[in-house]
Amino acid sequence: MRETLPRALAYARSLLRDPVAAEDVVHDCYCRLIERKDRYDLPRDGLKILMRSVTNACIDRKSRERMLLSIDLSGEGVAVDPADLATPDPHQEMVGRELGERIEKSMAGLPMGQRAAIHLVSLGYTLPEVAEMIGVTRVNAGVLVHRARATLKKDLGPYLPGVNHESP
Repeated sequence: MRETLPRALAYARSLLRDPVAAEDVVHDCYCRLIERKDRYDLPRDGLKILMRSVTNACIDRKSRERMLLSIDLSGEGVAVDPADLATPDPHQEMVGRELGERIEKSMAGLPMGQRAAIHLVSLGYTLPEVAEMIGVTRVNAGVLVHRARATLKKDLGPYLPGVNHESP
């Protein structure tokens, strides 16, 4: 659990955008996994089973709640004291904050399957692993990642120098 907990929590947070809900989901997934430990080879497949369980639990939770996603970063300790000498250049800070908000908004706008696939790929998983974790075929996982990247490129292109955001 010590090895997989940070990864599972980060993944659940990225899907749900709610740290408390993410902790609840991961806790429930661990409990279910431990209850069924005799059915699985946990040393070999535990992380894949856990990530698939987290994916499904997050999708279930979001489909039940049907709530709006918030991009408010104030609760995450992003505020910087202006008197701090280590404070970055105000212009760079504003550009960074604007880009961060735009990324959050773009990611929140992705369908859950695309968001899950792109997050897993960004964590270093291969497409076959992503497919297994979210319960789709390898080809479908590739399509989800491709569509997510295309949407993000279109949305974020104006904010990133050298990115042609007009072509899909």
